[in-house]
Order: sequence, then C-alpha cells, then structure tokens
Amino acid sequence: EPLPEAAAGRLRGRGVLVGKPAFGIATAWAYGQLAAAAPGSYQPAAEAEAHLARWLANPALPAGELLYNNMEPPAFRKFPALPVLLERLRSEFGLRAGMSGSGSACFALLEEHSPVAEIEKTIREAWGPSAFLLRSRLER
Repeated sequence: EPLPEAAAGRLRGRGVLVGKPAFGIATAWAYGQLAAAAPGSYQPAAEAEAHLARWLANPALPAGELLYNNMEPPAFRKFPALPVLLERLRSEFGLRAGMSGSGSACFALLEEHSPVAEIEKTIREAWGPSAFLLRSRLER
C-alpha cells in the first residue's frame, strides 16, 4: 500500500546511489540459504509492520531507519566484498547503505551534501572499474 503523503514527503527527492559489482548472486541460491536457515532467517511480518509503524509515527527518524534486508547475512558470508564496502561507506561517509533484494546490487541513501564523486571512486576502488553505478532520486 502507498505510504501516507507526509511519510512519502520525507523520502521524496532523496538521493540514492546504486552500485553493482561485476559478480551476481543467483536469486535461487539466496532464497535457498534463507529456507535452509528458516524460521530464524525471516523477520516476522508483525515485527516488520511494527518497525514501519514506529517510523511513520516519528517524523524525526531518518529514512535509513527503514533499511533491513534478511538476505544480507547469507550473501555477506559468501561475498565479503559486499559488507566490506558497505561498512566503508558508513564509516567514511556516514551513509546508510544496504544490499538490494538478493544482491549483488547495493545502494546508499545520499545526504544533501554527500561527496558523490568521492563515494563513486571508493566503490570503483573496492569493486573494480567494471562496477555499475547509477545515481538517482526517490520520486512519488
């Protein structure tokens, strides 16, 4: 369901940088890892809904508080280039970053004055020159 307009306004126009290393992660493999670790690998729906409700009720909470991906643990164990880079983006640039879906694409929520060229350089240094990068803005 759509976010309430006030909540959508908290995200609208926010910069996002998406990056994908040269390697991919097979979706079937990722879901197989979750299934093998079930039930503890899945966030209960009630917990996810409560997390969203807290964010909706508190306009002071940053957008990064919404980030959660239960597919990160198995992907990060097999592909350490992902968590190493995401931690570097957090520590060096103060970004909220995570993996998208089953990976290997990742994203970072940009701040208004984020040094995007420096962030892109850091990603290419970590993942190589063939890493795909796309800068965009959240709309609607």
